[in-house]
Amino acid sequence: MRHAERLLLLLLFSIILCVAGFSLESKPVDVPIGANALIENAKALDGTVIRFRGEAIGDVFPRGEYSWVNLSDGTAAIGVWIAGNLVPEGMTLGSWKAKGTVVEIVGTFHRACLEHGGDLDIHAGAVVALSPGSGTERPIGWGRAALAGLLALAAILAGIRYSRLKTSVAEGKKGVTAT
Repeated sequence: MRHAERLLLLLLFSIILCVAGFSLESKPVDVPIGANALIENAKALDGTVIRFRGEAIGDVFPRGEYSWVNLSDGTAAIGVWIAGNLVPEGMTLGSWKAKGTVVEIVGTFHRACLEHGGDLDIHAGAVVALSPGSGTERPIGWGRAALAGLLALAAILAGIRYSRLKTSVAEGKKGVTAT
């Protein structure tokens, strides 16, 4: 083969690889994927751009210009690495006392992120708040209140009985003499 033919083949292969690379580029999916599906298909989805929707829970952990936020879709929680400017203003975090802001993120999924010590995470590229968080009321029902009262009464009666029993045993030993 002549030199010109080799260069032409090299150029052709380079073009094919570039076109193939662009066609394999990750594109975000239209439908959010759940946490369980991410975990179960982690190997296949590693490095792809995904859409994930969940409630912000726990705490926001600032790390320089980025923050860690845990999002729960109700089945499991996934750590999300978010640029500080993408964290929604006034985001409420879910806990026992409050329901967190529901957000949808589009980002790159990593099954073992090298940047974060091998953790499974998502690096968010876009974040949208879908619904605000709110406080939750957790009223104590009459049944639970009655049960708590009965258990407290039982504990008091058991304490009184133990005290009397201890006193009667101590008095019985005083009257015993050696012969």
